[in-house]
Amino acid sequence: MLTLLKSPAAGVKTIENTLSVLDIFNPVAWNTDLQSGRYKGHSKAFKSMLESPFVPTNKTIYRVIHPE
Repeated sequence: MLTLLKSPAAGVKTIENTLSVLDIFNPVAWNTDLQSGRYKGHSKAFKSMLESPFVPTNKTIYRVIHPE
């Protein structure tokens, strides 16, 4: 709690990431393909799932698969 009081922006980002998990349960998000970025060609729900707090090593796994 003390960390959140010192840096509320860190807490807001955590809350945003947690709320983005709700996209996994949204049927529209599964049918919405992303047009650019790291997850190009994947659905918005796939992106939300990988960037959720439930996959803590997401960026490390991505760097192993795409070393460029």
